[in-house]
Amino acid sequence: MPPPAAEDSARFHSTSAALPWLCFGAATAGAIELFARGVPSALDRLLVGASIASLLVATLWLAWLALRRGGAWAWVFALGIWIPYVNLLIAAHYARRHWRDGAAPPGWLALAGLAAQLAVSLRLLFTAPPAHL
Repeated sequence: MPPPAAEDSARFHSTSAALPWLCFGAATAGAIELFARGVPSALDRLLVGASIASLLVATLWLAWLALRRGGAWAWVFALGIWIPYVNLLIAAHYARRHWRDGAAPPGWLALAGLAAQLAVSLRLLFTAPPAHL
């Protein structure tokens, strides 16, 4: 029988592990409302919202991991997170370097977001006929 402290530690770890995914769900709902209101298809609205939310949550998740780790990465994220697109490059570099140290889940989340953006872009590009035809 495990000691009570180990049970509390395991319970806290499982709760804290669910937090980024709950944030992803909330961010998806907000992104659909803010950015995908004019998209005609429900699937496309979901793809737009999920892709934006996944990039946002993955970047913040990686920044949190870097801040927990401390050192130069904490400073790089603290300064670079405010610059659009630079923050994604910083997050990608951090995820690649620390993949085995806990950066794999947010890395996969970001890759899924990029795939969703590609899918919705291709769907919207090829489903609407050109106006001049």
